[in-house]
Amino acid sequence: MLSLPVIEQAKGVVMRQFRVDAETAFAVLDRVSQDTNIKVREVAALVCEVSCGHQRPDPGADPVLAHVLDQLAPAPPTSEAAADRSR
Repeated sequence: MLSLPVIEQAKGVVMRQFRVDAETAFAVLDRVSQDTNIKVREVAALVCEVSCGHQRPDPGADPVLAHVLDQLAPAPPTSEAAADRSR
């Protein structure tokens, strides 16, 4: 299981950067893996490369990185939440 350390490191990066728990961090990596048809360890390696500065974080040029960021973006407010704020 040589892929486990890189996956754990990527989970740590996602947890630190986006203040989520380990389960959510793995769920993001897994979702990106499924959506892009790229193995989780490869998604994790990309996250680690970007976090270490070995690769410039350019979501426009890297669809996998863009997908990671999309998965972590906050959900848009619902119409009920927007109505509550306007009161």
